[in-house]
Amino acid sequence: MHLTSSFDYDQGAVAKFYLGMTLYALGEIDRGACLVEDSLGLALQGGHVPTVALTRHYMVVFAAVRRDLDRATPHAQALLDLGLTHGLPSWHGFAKFTLAWVSRRDNPQALAEMRAALALQREMDFRVEQPLFGTLLAEAEAAAGEWDAALATVVEQLVAIERTGERWFRRRSASGTRRDSAQSRSGEHSTGGGSLPHGDRHREGAESEELWPARGVVAGETLSIGQPPP
Repeated sequence: MHLTSSFDYDQGAVAKFYLGMTLYALGEIDRGACLVEDSLGLALQGGHVPTVALTRHYMVVFAAVRRDLDRATPHAQALLDLGLTHGLPSWHGFAKFTLAWVSRRDNPQALAEMRAALALQREMDFRVEQPLFGTLLAEAEAAAGEWDAALATVVEQLVAIERTGERWFRRRSASGTRRDSAQSRSGEHSTGGGSLPHGDRHREGAESEELWPARGVVAGETLSIGQPPP
């Protein structure tokens, strides 16, 4: 613990998170979620501030993947407080983005705040999970009717994915998909696609379309960017 406190994150907490996320993605929902939660518990037990901040961020990422606003809020606020208290500016953008994302239905400035938060992360060249947070922005833009901005944001994420290999999207069959307003405007038809998982929808079948009503065809691929219903 002495070396961890001086030089590095607690690798046990890091390992628990990544194992949990891997199992979750493979369909072991409960076991994966427990390991993700355990990573924060281990960090809090050790009391190493950078590790606690990192695992709070991990909780935000996991909540974002599940589109779980209630779980995201306390972790994002705790992350922001840690950053301000202990001088950890690299986490400010992630925390501010998440708090704006959570408040987007009631906060008319949410989109501007989300964009500013991502710009802050780019300024610091801290782009980890950019495709995930960028997609949350695209979903919010689409839900607000800003289709051109949403599709441009999706293109930006596709470029980032190709550059970094950090893939948060999963291809799926488009059988039975419907044309939405964006496709009607472009005259395109859906031919395939990918999306981030919503909640525990793995249990309900990965082919479900109903949670993702807004779709846009970009660069030969169909990406789900609609805001899931409450």
